[in-house]
Amino acid sequence: MQSIWENTQIGDPVYQGLTLGGLHVGTPLVKEDYPGLRAIRLVDGTGVLAVDLPGSYTVPSTPGAVDGARGVIGYSERTTDQGTFTAETDLTGLSVAVTAATARRIRITGQVRLASSIGGDRVSVNIKEGTTRFNASLLSTVTANLGITLVVQAVITPTAGAHTYKLSAARSNGTGNVTSQALADTPAFILVEDIGPVTPGGGGSTVGPTELWY
Repeated sequence: MQSIWENTQIGDPVYQGLTLGGLHVGTPLVKEDYPGLRAIRLVDGTGVLAVDLPGSYTVPSTPGAVDGARGVIGYSERTTDQGTFTAETDLTGLSVAVTAATARRIRITGQVRLASSIGGDRVSVNIKEGTTRFNASLLSTVTANLGITLVVQAVITPTAGAHTYKLSAARSNGTGNVTSQALADTPAFILVEDIGPVTPGGGGSTVGPTELWY
C-alpha cells in the first residue's frame, strides 16, 4: 500500500483545504497530528475524507484534482440548418442536461451562425434555462443570406442538481427571415464546463472515481 505519509517528514504539510472527519482542514495536515493514519482517500462526490488504517488499498493510476476545474460536463451540436424564423426560437439539438455539484462555477458557451434574408437585420443568440436568460449576443447582418457567427458565454453558480441549458435565436430588429446555419465542419454547439469552486481554495470536494492522494 502507498501511504500519503511515506515521503513526508515530521512537520511536513501534506494537503490544505480538505475535510477530515467532517472538519475542514484550514491549515496543512502534519504527520505528527495523525500518528495512526496510514492513508487518506477521497470518497466520491462527497468531499469527505475516509481514513484507511493499516490494511490494503488499491491505488488508482492517476490521482485526481481536488478543487480545480472539472472540465466538460455537457455538450451538444447540430450540423444542419434550421429555419426560417423571426420570433425567438429554441435551437434544435442545442439543449444539454447536466448535473451541477454544490458550490461550483459553471461556464456555458454557445456558438451559432445566423443569416437573414435581408441585409442589415439584427439577430441574437441567447443562453437560457427555461425562461431565464443568462446572457445574449447580438450582431447585425451585412449581406442578405450571408451568415455571421455569434458566440455567447455565461458564467453562473447554479444550485446543486439537474439543470437543462439551451440556446435560442431571434431576429431582434429588421424585416427578414432568419436561418440558423450549420455544417459538419462548422457546427452550431453548446458547451457546459465546470470551471472550479465558487470560492477558490475552499476544498472539500472531488469528482470521478475514489482517489488516493499520495
